[in-house]
Amino acid sequence: DVAMTTEVTTENGTNVQVAGVGEGDIVKTDGDLLYVLSEAHLAVIQAADDEGTPLELLSLTRLRDERFVPSELYLHGHFVAVVGSVYDFRFLQAPTMDTKAANLRFMQVMPPARVGVRLYDVSDPENVVLVRSVDVEGTLVATRRIDNRLFVITRAYPALDAVAETSRGEAGAGLVPRVADSLIDADFHDIGARD
Repeated sequence: DVAMTTEVTTENGTNVQVAGVGEGDIVKTDGDLLYVLSEAHLAVIQAADDEGTPLELLSLTRLRDERFVPSELYLHGHFVAVVGSVYDFRFLQAPTMDTKAANLRFMQVMPPARVGVRLYDVSDPENVVLVRSVDVEGTLVATRRIDNRLFVITRAYPALDAVAETSRGEAGAGLVPRVADSLIDADFHDIGARD
């Protein structure tokens, strides 16, 4: 028996399971630069060359606001897309009769209610710039890149009151996930069906 294995490599040096379909990861390369997702930062690193030049950190960009937690990245041309979860942090009063204890605040982390995509222009690797932010209601299921399109699959549950108030065949408010896109404005809007 002869086992045959085929390794498919994308232009950014990442092994993929399906030809032409990119998968998110925490490290990507264009052959000259490494793009590394490390906790709340995107590091752009000059790769070592054949002449023994060592790795050099070109920039370290903080990705995380107080709610965005990055988990994977994609590289396409001079853009890096960082995908992560957007958490809602809530502070709750301790339910007690003791006045000293009642003044303590406890942080409860709510499950992620949104998926965030942050698009960075890395054409100048020493000056990485955020150019677009998109948040989608729901939790992250999977992501894939095909050509210049990033597909983000989320799972969102409808509001129960929206289900009760909607007749069959009509998509009412609360049934369709909403999206916020910094190219439009900061507000959430229904995704809506395309014609």
